[in-house]
Amino acid sequence: MCSAVGNPGSGTGTATSWITFQSALFAAITTIDRDYITISRYNYRKHRATGTALYERAYCYELYHQLRNALGSRKPPFTYTVHGELSKLADNSTTQRLTRAWMTLSTAQSQSRSSRRRPASASGRGIRHRSVRGFIPDFIVHRAGSPDNLVVMEVKSSTSIAQRPGSAAVDIRKLAAFVDSGGLGYYKGIFLVFGDRPPLITNPALVPSNIDILWHEPASHRPIVIHSQGQQPVSGITNGIRLPL
Repeated sequence: MCSAVGNPGSGTGTATSWITFQSALFAAITTIDRDYITISRYNYRKHRATGTALYERAYCYELYHQLRNALGSRKPPFTYTVHGELSKLADNSTTQRLTRAWMTLSTAQSQSRSSRRRPASASGRGIRHRSVRGFIPDFIVHRAGSPDNLVVMEVKSSTSIAQRPGSAAVDIRKLAAFVDSGGLGYYKGIFLVFGDRPPLITNPALVPSNIDILWHEPASHRPIVIHSQGQQPVSGITNGIRLPL
């Protein structure tokens, strides 16, 4: 990939591509069979099934398959490429740019919460730098070899968030670095949660406006928008998992 980064613009063409992708994503989610959401486990010693579990990799593989199918039928043709688990940190300039965005967002969030954090060194090394370097999104939608970046998406199971609630907040902040104009300039970020328990946002103001938070509720096979720019917060949802943003 080239070293230039940043979205070339957010004009009508980009907005149209986002609408096309969003429509295909929602269609893909609705076609995922429950067998790819909650997977039965078998105990060979007891010779019986021992319940079900949520497996992010199995879910993402099926989502990728259904998403490619949905985008392949769009007219006019969708001109971006969907890649799974592809690192965008191909060179030092990209890494440094993304790290600066991460550090700026981390500092702003710390100040908004009036909390103290360990300062980063001038070189950008340290805990924040290592965190960004190790972040490979589950999905990116882009034009490879160019700075034209449309969507970055991270997928988490409700079980994973319940066990490590802090990791969800970190991932949302990493998505924020990807969509930040000082980072890689992605047009939209998506944090998709699948499982029986929805994510609950305690402080919506800390979620950037260009990041959507979705919940795939298995029983209804439909995505529910938990947070999106210009949309009223979802009400009436109980038994959720709070995201400690």
